[in-house]
Amino acid sequence: MCGIVGFTNFSKKFDNKKEILFNMTNSLSKRGPDENNYYFSDNIAMRS
Repeated sequence: MCGIVGFTNFSKKFDNKKEILFNMTNSLSKRGPDENNYYFSDNIAMRS
């Protein structure tokens, strides 16, 4: 089973987007093996 995490923020830019997503997906690690795909834009960060 895979998990998808992400966030949006239209008021400021984050310098540590990858770190935030890594910490969020660590909480899903027991769901099984997954791909590690990232998507970043100025205001959106997602990882699956």
